[in-house]
Amino acid sequence: MSMFLNSKGWGYHEDQMITTHPIRGEVANTSVADSIFDGITYSKGAAALKQLLFLIKEDNFSKALSEYFKKYEWSNATLIDFIAEMKKVFHVKEFSLDEWRELWLEKPSLNQIEAAWDPTNKNEKAEIKITQTAYTE
Repeated sequence: MSMFLNSKGWGYHEDQMITTHPIRGEVANTSVADSIFDGITYSKGAAALKQLLFLIKEDNFSKALSEYFKKYEWSNATLIDFIAEMKKVFHVKEFSLDEWRELWLEKPSLNQIEAAWDPTNKNEKAEIKITQTAYTE
């Protein structure tokens, strides 16, 4: 866990640079692929997979991964193929994995965090609501 947290700073730093890019991108050849393995690919990519695991739940995620690896064993697959397998075990109608893919994997930049609270509420049980969203232009 601490290794995961330590590497997030690397991804955050690179995501603020002029060279930022989405996690998912078109790659023409292996030379290009070698040039884009960076903090965004590794640490932000790992964070996105962890987020997906929590959205889908561990048992469902594991089941979908097993099916994905079995289905595409010894062949090529795309992100769309991966998401299609995840959709088979994800049953929340109010949430779209396609929208999640577009916002979190196909757009560059950091998450946006917003806190909402009533500053006049002095009650010790006062609440604060934290909302995290993908960056939108």
